[in-house]
Amino acid sequence: MSNQLQPTDTRRKFLRWGGLSSLTLLAGFSLRKIFSSKNSLMADANTIPKTVKMLTQDGKLVEVPVAQLPAKKHKITDAAVHDWVKI
Repeated sequence: MSNQLQPTDTRRKFLRWGGLSSLTLLAGFSLRKIFSSKNSLMADANTIPKTVKMLTQDGKLVEVPVAQLPAKKHKITDAAVHDWVKI
């Protein structure tokens, strides 16, 4: 009688340990992903660009130092943009 109970007990133990180990691996990978993304976001937020890419009237892409840009920024209208661009 004890011989019949032992295989089912070992199978149950195997399934429990297998399920527990797979859940542990899944939780570990998800936690690693969460913590690594926060660190990379914090590193990106701390870096301030020293130059900004801007488009000139004749269509050239130039890099302008941030220090040369005016502190107060204002929006322009769509009509002003259409008048500004030379085709």
